[in-house]
Amino acid sequence: MTNATVGSSLQIGASVYQTNPSVYYRITTRVQGPRNTISIVQATVMVPV
Repeated sequence: MTNATVGSSLQIGASVYQTNPSVYYRITTRVQGPRNTISIVQATVMVPV
């Protein structure tokens, strides 16, 4: 099995990843409150493919 067949780097001697692929989503929420106060929260969620 080569690096090209498992979707990792094409560089010679690169590591072959043995984990299943995952997708990461960054969720950002912005809330404007009283007196124009602003709160921003971010979360990162991993979803296995």
